[in-house]
Amino acid sequence: MVTTRSPRRSKQDASSAPQVPEKEEAILEAMLALVAEHGFHGTSTDMIASRAGVGAGTIYRYFATKDELVLRVYDRIKTLGAALVFQGDAPGQPLRERLLRAWRNTARSQLANRDACFFLAQFYNSPYVKQIPPETLARFARRMEELLAEAIRAQVVRDMPPAVFEALFFEPVMSLVRRHHLGQVVLDDAILERVLEGCWNAIRL
Repeated sequence: MVTTRSPRRSKQDASSAPQVPEKEEAILEAMLALVAEHGFHGTSTDMIASRAGVGAGTIYRYFATKDELVLRVYDRIKTLGAALVFQGDAPGQPLRERLLRAWRNTARSQLANRDACFFLAQFYNSPYVKQIPPETLARFARRMEELLAEAIRAQVVRDMPPAVFEALFFEPVMSLVRRHHLGQVVLDDAILERVLEGCWNAIRL
């Protein structure tokens, strides 16, 4: 069965992220965990400081506002996530296998990172999403969009906009992963492969 244990990043994950001061790291981790548990509105500065083991004033040494802290956590999750999604990927490999690997990596990453899964689900349904700079969105989307474009040209998948591709290929498993973390369904390797088959059939030629 796929592990659901979440909290800390592996050494490999940590090596993919920029090194930050210890207190800043503690603040970021506290914000991530608290939002996953209480939501944005239910997470106060005092709660973040207490969880991180720092004074409330220390937070503002690193982040001018709570909004800036939220966006920094988002950027951090996406940066680490992008490295995990494309783990093992290389140009020249069969396009179908590259897409399937990205799907599996996405599913396993989110299964292993409950807090990040819930943080992103809330983030994308909040006003914060409108504050993401276009260049940041483009940076995170570029590599997958390039892979999709290559697969379309090679007639491996149907011609579709990236947003439709994401909705058909990735969003079903992300929804199931959230249900898994809530205890509504158990996702093991066999079920994941059946879900993957359905997602692949939705986009393939």
